[in-house]
Amino acid sequence: MTGPVNVHGQRTSRSNCGLCPCGLLPAHAALGHGAGPRSAKARLSFEGSSLVGSNDSATGKGKWQESVTRLPRDAESRVFVTGDLSLDHVITGLELGSVNRVHCIKTTPGGSAFNAALAFKQEGFSPIVFGAVGDDAAGESILNELKHHNIGQLVTRDKHRPTAECHILYFQERDELRTIYYEANNANSYDSTSLHYALERADLDPGDYLFSSLHILDQMDRDIAACRPFLKELASAQGRLIIDLVPHGLYNFCDKDSLTGLLPDSTWLMIGEFRTFFNLIHGSSQPPPPMPTRRQCKTIAKTLRSRYFSCRYGAGNIGYEILFSQDLHRQERMPTQHDTGFAQLRPEQKRGFGDLLTAKAVRTLSELGALDSSVEGMEDLS
Repeated sequence: MTGPVNVHGQRTSRSNCGLCPCGLLPAHAALGHGAGPRSAKARLSFEGSSLVGSNDSATGKGKWQESVTRLPRDAESRVFVTGDLSLDHVITGLELGSVNRVHCIKTTPGGSAFNAALAFKQEGFSPIVFGAVGDDAAGESILNELKHHNIGQLVTRDKHRPTAECHILYFQERDELRTIYYEANNANSYDSTSLHYALERADLDPGDYLFSSLHILDQMDRDIAACRPFLKELASAQGRLIIDLVPHGLYNFCDKDSLTGLLPDSTWLMIGEFRTFFNLIHGSSQPPPPMPTRRQCKTIAKTLRSRYFSCRYGAGNIGYEILFSQDLHRQERMPTQHDTGFAQLRPEQKRGFGDLLTAKAVRTLSELGALDSSVEGMEDLS
C-alpha cells in the first residue's frame, strides 16, 4: 500500500500485507455488507491528508486512490467522529408567516460529523471524521475545509448520490422555530463494514474517544435493528464512546427500552436535552419540568447505561448544563449546573454550539477523572 501524504504532510511508504488493491478491505471481503438500507458499497483509501475512497453503488466496484496503513498519531487524544457531512445554507433573521427578502445566505460545510470534529479540534483534541460525500463540488468543498483545519478524514466519495445539502432557517427571536430541511437521497451512509476497516486505520487507544450522534436513526429510516451493527462495531473499538441523543425528538419514535437495547453498555458519556431524557423515560404524555431535580438526575443515571451524563435545559434547551456520573446516588449533594452562555449568543453563533459544549464536557471529565459535586464557581441545584 502507498499513500502520497499523511496528515502531517509526510510521505508514506508501501507495504504488502495481502489486502485488496485499495489496501483497506481483505481481498476476500465482499462489498456492501452494511448495516441497513443506507449501507454504502464502498471502500476507503488515503488521498492527501485523508482517507478517501470512491464508491460505485450501482456496480459495487470502487475506484481507489493510494492508501497508508495507519494514521500518524498526535500527542492529543483522538476522537473518532461519525455522523452526517453536508453543505449548509444558513439564513437568519426570518419573520415567520411573511415573505422574506433575504440579503445573505451563508453557505458553509456542516453536518453532525463536521461540526463535532471542528469543535473537538478547537478544544485541543485530534479528531478523525468517518463519513461519506458525493463525487461533486459540494463534497470537495467539505473535504477541503476538513483539510484546512487539519482534521483527519476517513471519507468515501459516492458516485451516484450527491453530497447532502442542508437548509437551516432561523426566525427572529424564536429559537424553538429553527427549521432544517434536506434532500433524503444523499451520500451520507452508515456502513458497518467500512466502519470496521476505518477503525483499524484509526488505530485508537483506550484513552481515545469515539463520538456518534443518533442521526443514524434518521438515515436508517428509524429502523433500530438496522442501526445495531454500526453501533456494535463502534463499541468494539478501543476508546471511550460518546453518544449524543439527537434528533432531540427521538422519543417520538423510540422509548427507553428500545434505546437501551440499541446502545452499548460501554457508553462513556451520554449527552441530551433534559426533555429528551424525561420523555424517553416517562413518555411524552406529560410535559417535563423546566429544570431537573436531583431525583430526576438519579432516575436518568439508573435507567440509561453510561458512565457520565450531560443534561441540558433552559434557553434553547441548552442554556444550562449539568454533568453527573452514573454513581450519583453516592453523592450527598446535587451535581452542579453551569450557565452555558447560549442565551447571549447571536443567531450565527448558535450553530454548532452544542458540539462545542460537548467537547468542553469531554475535556472537563478527562481532566477530573471523576466528578466533584462542589466544583467552585458553580451553583448547586436544590
